[in-house]
Amino acid sequence: MPHFYELWVREADKENRFWADAAKVSREYLKKAAHSKTWLTPEYAGFDGMPTDPPWGGGHDAFRFDAWRVAMNVAMDHVWFQKDPWAVTQSNRLLDFFTTEGLDSYVNQYTLDGQCLSQERSSGLMAMNAVACLAATHENREAFVQALWDQSIPAGQYRYYDGLLYMLAMLQLSGQFQIYYPAQR
Repeated sequence: MPHFYELWVREADKENRFWADAAKVSREYLKKAAHSKTWLTPEYAGFDGMPTDPPWGGGHDAFRFDAWRVAMNVAMDHVWFQKDPWAVTQSNRLLDFFTTEGLDSYVNQYTLDGQCLSQERSSGLMAMNAVACLAATHENREAFVQALWDQSIPAGQYRYYDGLLYMLAMLQLSGQFQIYYPAQR
């Protein structure tokens, strides 16, 4: 989450060099973790950015639920600080992948090279793709945002996780997810 580390660089009373290094390393890590063709990221990865699945399994080396938030973290880092033009490239390439899969039909889980692992769609992923549009210049970015606006508020079995991502996306896309600096220093 490079945007939070960068914020802490600016606001922390101490350890500022540590937070600056964390922001830099975080940006570099995201580049290593993104697949070179699809730009999908794994749910779990090692410190070197390589996908990993824990000993108990579960397919965490694929693009699954926790990996959806990478698009949001890349976009918010760009919106707040514009430290790395790669954020625009990453967001465009990610949206390109999902455009190719079909704006109305992409599913919620893939191998990193783009093979479907599910037939389900998720409002949480749709929300995170809409947030990616904040950093993107992709020609279909309005369609991704419109897909979020057209969604119902998440309900049912996955309402908690999808609902949190939906809420964050609404805050971010409406410009209400802001940095509030202390009035007195």
